[in-house]
Formats: sequence, C-alpha cells, structure tokens
Amino acid sequence: MPTPLPLVSVLIPCYNYGHFLAEAVDSALNQTYPNMEILVLDDASTDNTRQVAESYGNRIRYFALPHSGQPATLNTGLDQAHGEYFVCLDADNLLKPDFVEKTLACLSSCRDPSVAFVYTARQLFGTRNEVVHPPAYDLARLKLRNFIDICVLARASDFRTVRYCVEKNLAVSLDLDFFLSLAEQGKGGMLLDEPLTCYRIHGESFTSRATQRYHHVKNIQAVIQRHPALYSHLEKSAAIAEARNRVRLAIIHNRRPGRPFTARLIDLGYLVATRPAFNQLQDQFRYTLMGTAPLPS
Repeated sequence: MPTPLPLVSVLIPCYNYGHFLAEAVDSALNQTYPNMEILVLDDASTDNTRQVAESYGNRIRYFALPHSGQPATLNTGLDQAHGEYFVCLDADNLLKPDFVEKTLACLSSCRDPSVAFVYTARQLFGTRNEVVHPPAYDLARLKLRNFIDICVLARASDFRTVRYCVEKNLAVSLDLDFFLSLAEQGKGGMLLDEPLTCYRIHGESFTSRATQRYHHVKNIQAVIQRHPALYSHLEKSAAIAEARNRVRLAIIHNRRPGRPFTARLIDLGYLVATRPAFNQLQDQFRYTLMGTAPLPS
C-alpha cells in the first residue's frame, strides 16, 4: 500500500485585499501537488474579503479574525493548520502551479536536519516584470539584510517552535526576525533557484515598501536587540550601516520633479537621521528647496 502524501497547508493572511484574494486562492487550489488545505485568515477586513473567501465553499477553510496585524494572524494560522508542511502566501501574490511539488521534493530529499524551509526565486509582475534571484542561504549575509520572502515551504514542526513577533516596532522586519529566531535554534533554509512565486508590484505595495525603507534603521536596531547573541559588535555596525544606506537610496530615488514640498521636507528629515556625507545632504537640501529634476549625490 503506497505511503500517503503529507498534507501541505497554505496560509493566506488577508487585510482588505479582497480584490486580489481570488487570484491567490486559485493559485493555491491549482497546485500540481494533490494533498493540500488552504486557510484564508481574514484580519477583520472591511472590504469584500469574506464574500470572496466564502464563494469557495468547503474548498478552503475561512477564519474571520479580530484585527490584530499580520504577525498575530499568521500565528493563528500556524495553530489552525493541520499540515505537516505549510506555506505562507500574501493575498496579493501567487504561487506557480508546481511551487509545492518542487519545493516539497527539494526539502524531502535534503539530508541536512538543520534545513527547515525552502525558498525560491521570485517573478515580479504588475508594474514591473522581472525575475529576482536571491542568494543561497547564508546567515552572515542574512543578518545584514533579509533576502528571503515570507513565502517559503517549511516543516511545520520546526516553524511551530517559533512564533511571529507581534511587537509593533518589528512589523517591517517580520520575516527577518522570524528567520533569525529559527537560526537561534540551529535551523536555516535552502534556495531552489527557480521563479516559483509571483510577487505583485502595485501602488499599494510600493507605498508600503517606501515606508518600510524609511523605518528600516529603527527596525534593524529592534531586530538586533531581540537577537543579541547572533550579532558581533562589527555585525551590528555593518547591519545598521546597510540599513542607513538603503534609506538614503530610497530617498534619492524619490527625487522626482513635482514632488510636493512637504514630502521633500520629510525626505530631508529622514536623510539627516542616516548621518549622510556632506555632499549627499547638500544635494538633498537643494532638491528640497527647488524641487527640480534628480540631482547627483
């Protein structure tokens, strides 16, 4: 008698993304791997999320939750999932049809007990169309800057020992904090370098990413404080320097003609906080006053 295939749970947290939700659910239902359950975790959405989810009937499991943010919502999903393996899929993103089949085969064939999850390359779609190839798993590199998306296939037994942190000052670095918590338990990941996830680039996500970049220094400092044993003094300095540089690059990218003066002034304040070189500060100050075309930094 053949061995039953392990159950894979797909967790889809959703907050007011009802207009994207059906595509995400369909991408989970259309997997080539047959033994799956899909959980839609509604974080008290005020749009049509419930109606979209309920239209699938018993093909999915729907949970209407009190509004508590993505970390707490995912923790609820971990508690409710029945699978031996699970995947976290944002409601505005998609899985390629063979994502589960290929990542599960990769993880199942791995003989390294420290490997708890598999992550893949990402296909960007929407306002950008390109493939992003992350580096192979390397903890030293990960501590400087997260390169792993939340959408991984993982062993539930490993992930359930670590909870997503619900501290508000870690909202931007949720994924990094989680993967570092796993690292503290001797667990890491493995790259399958194929574009098996589809990451949607749209106006709402762009606004969110811009805000995240501005607060990245504060968030990486909070991550370091939560994982002091993982960071040497030099690594702390390097991670903060990398975060400051990412903020500077985001601000320089925003130097567009016609940007409102208030927005330019806010950018200037964020730049000052990164301790920029004098010429970078001078260029930003000119742009703030004049609002002309992008200036060299």
